[in-house]
Amino acid sequence: MHSSDHLPLHLIGTPAFFPAVLSHIRSHVTSASVPLDSVIFQSILLCIVAGDKHLILRTPEEDIGLVVKLAVWVSCFIFGSPKK
Repeated sequence: MHSSDHLPLHLIGTPAFFPAVLSHIRSHVTSASVPLDSVIFQSILLCIVAGDKHLILRTPEEDIGLVVKLAVWVSCFIFGSPKK
């Protein structure tokens, strides 16, 4: 296995950790058009780390459908959470 096959755990607690995790995920997906939004990803990650917390995402009304789809995609495919 290459070192790029592993999560950048040595960066935990540093400002470089989150960008490295996003890069790691993007390098391991099969499609170049993966809808991975960094703000939604980071928000969901913070809720998971905080433990059973609710997340409220604010967006213009015309973007609600897109934000819902992105949040569900990140929850299901990155974190493996069931749809709720």
